[in-house]
Amino acid sequence: MNASPEYNMKMGGKYHIKIQNKFLNFFQDVELHSQTFLEQFDIQSLKILCCENVEPSLINSSITQLDIQMCDIESIDGLQLENLLELNLQQNKLTQIQSIKKFINLQKMTISDNQLINLSGIETLKLLKFLNLSYCQIKDISILKNMSCLQELDVSRNRGIDLQPLQFMTQLTKLNLSYLSNILNTTQNLDLSVLEQLINLEDLDISNNTGVNTSWLKYLVKLVILNIESNELQNTNFLEYLLNLEEINLSSNKNTDLQPLSKIIKLKKLNLSDNKLLNVQFLSTLINLEHLNLENNLDIDITPLQNLEKLTYLNVQSVTFIVFLIYNF
Repeated sequence: MNASPEYNMKMGGKYHIKIQNKFLNFFQDVELHSQTFLEQFDIQSLKILCCENVEPSLINSSITQLDIQMCDIESIDGLQLENLLELNLQQNKLTQIQSIKKFINLQKMTISDNQLINLSGIETLKLLKFLNLSYCQIKDISILKNMSCLQELDVSRNRGIDLQPLQFMTQLTKLNLSYLSNILNTTQNLDLSVLEQLINLEDLDISNNTGVNTSWLKYLVKLVILNIESNELQNTNFLEYLLNLEEINLSSNKNTDLQPLSKIIKLKKLNLSDNKLLNVQFLSTLINLEHLNLENNLDIDITPLQNLEKLTYLNVQSVTFIVFLIYNF
């Protein structure tokens, strides 16, 4: 069956689901069996028209993963999947998710790129570990503060979001707050100091938040991955405290001196492109560095890099060298 949904099943008797591919503009009648037990159902980019003769109990106990992104869905009220563990609702037309409260076993959910205004209903998902709310219209995330199992959260690109409730979410290990200040429609800089309470964070993305104060970062000593691209950093002293970092993106910050990096010897991947570096002597101590991007800087003497024996990738495009070394990668 061309362009059909992907599914894993055990075969048996029959029912029908009619679907329309909204990009190719054709209809199909998918026949499944009355003893079918779906475990995964992927119908992204398809418009569900109707189901005929479906016995809900046949699929309630079987589907654990459902991907219905880009299906023009306006409501999830009809879904009856009590054992669902993973749900992808990305890029639909949802304005509310009140009926999500039925899915009490849900552990991973993506609702990005919808028209959500509030998160009412989500508070019952006590087992939720991963939540992506990017590209929505969420302003209030206080409903999330009592979800103690939540470990990974993405609220990037949400206009005017109140970040204060984050201080209560100390169990978070991964957080994406990128592209917030650029859509706030305000002259005030984004205040991220509330994040100093999140001492268990290991992966943090606050990129593209112009002029944000970063002094509070020194408290997040468990960080392994940090993205602060395009923030116009004025001070990088906080780096002296982040000795567990293995990957950091400092690109597009117009920095001329990044000496504090010299102490982070666990670093494996480093992006310093589009800065104004004149000297990279501070990199000579980073003996575990494997991936380095120095693209679009000024005149650089890269002699200090010659002892970085683990370096396997080096990008020096658009750099005018004072000294040029030949590497045998």
